[in-house]
Amino acid sequence: TVRDSVDVTYSAYNHFGVFTSQDSASASNQGSNSKSKSDGVQKGPAHFDMYIRSVVATWTQNGCTAANYRKCLPSDMVQAGGWLSRAMYSKVFSEWLSHFQCSQVHLFDVSVDPRTEVERLYDFVGMPNKAAAEEVTQSTYTLQSNATAAASFGDRRDKNPMNKASYDAMLDTTRQYLNEFYGTFDDEMCDLMIEHPCLDVPLFRRKCQMKQADVLDGVMSLTT
Repeated sequence: TVRDSVDVTYSAYNHFGVFTSQDSASASNQGSNSKSKSDGVQKGPAHFDMYIRSVVATWTQNGCTAANYRKCLPSDMVQAGGWLSRAMYSKVFSEWLSHFQCSQVHLFDVSVDPRTEVERLYDFVGMPNKAAAEEVTQSTYTLQSNATAAASFGDRRDKNPMNKASYDAMLDTTRQYLNEFYGTFDDEMCDLMIEHPCLDVPLFRRKCQMKQADVLDGVMSLTT
């Protein structure tokens, strides 16, 4: 499955992030106002912003890569290195496609309609079945339309009743920062898609279209 790289990173932090008491003191000094705790650390948008900026700065300074981050990063940042590397799709799929034919690779894009993606999956394995796709995704649409369940989540996790581990939305400034970090890998994915059509899913297509639009806007601004 694929989803936005920034969301992958933040989800991994919320689901799997474990921190020490020293991290807790650091987060406290930064004025973190988040609510959930992990080993005494106040996890949440403010702590994530502080922590991930430190990790990315260290990653960049040390010249880390998806292949060497375990040795490149300090031990207290290796967990976050895993979050970052797992969402560097260009590196992941380049490796996959060095071992498998494109016809053997199928990406399930969770950013689009689930029934459409399940139908695509059935088609990929040579067993097209629209009725089965509708049946296995029915509960998803039921939850999405459950206003009572959604309202109980308040502002957490974009009011998503399907995610049992709810958490506050990421800071906009953090999202922008991580989007810039992942920009190089997004560019590489756009190049890979040209050569490997199996990677051409809506998530990556939208990103490439947005980058093309940004380039055109930049050109237009220079000519006016």
